[in-house]
Amino acid sequence: MVNIVTCALQMILFTSPTPSCEPLTPVVQGRGGPTFQRPTEEEKEKNRIRIGISKEQQAKLEALFKETGDLMQEAFKKQGEKRKELSDVYKEYKYDKAKAASLQEELLQIRRQLAEISKKNEDKLRHILKKDQFDRFQTLLQEARDNHMKERGERGGRPGGRPGGGGPPPSHLN
Repeated sequence: MVNIVTCALQMILFTSPTPSCEPLTPVVQGRGGPTFQRPTEEEKEKNRIRIGISKEQQAKLEALFKETGDLMQEAFKKQGEKRKELSDVYKEYKYDKAKAASLQEELLQIRRQLAEISKKNEDKLRHILKKDQFDRFQTLLQEARDNHMKERGERGGRPGGRPGGGGPPPSHLN
């Protein structure tokens, strides 16, 4: 899961708006929490300078993150479809065990595919960046993660918590 989050953060730091991931900068408090916007060109330029990469390297990163985002988005879409199918199978008291097993195997394949996409992204990232740039990039990512968790905590969520966060646990857990 951390690799998927890292990929999302990488895309957010440098890419233009695409449906592949959610941006990090909160702008408005929405129904389920804050609404977000993508970094401006000025913010992307500050990130580029802070990491110490050339415009050519930035262009390569943007292309990599778009490619990775598109691949992950497609895999997540398939995963959602298969989860719904499996849920539908399980709605029946006497469910089709062979169909359930087949769908579970397909879900495992999608998880493997996501892991492979993440691994390839990490490998390609290391071909674009030098070690010192990579280290500065990791620092920037950690700061983005920390800010995201801080924002999440301020709106009542907690890592691994229930949707919506906050509030007492359900009575059956006491």
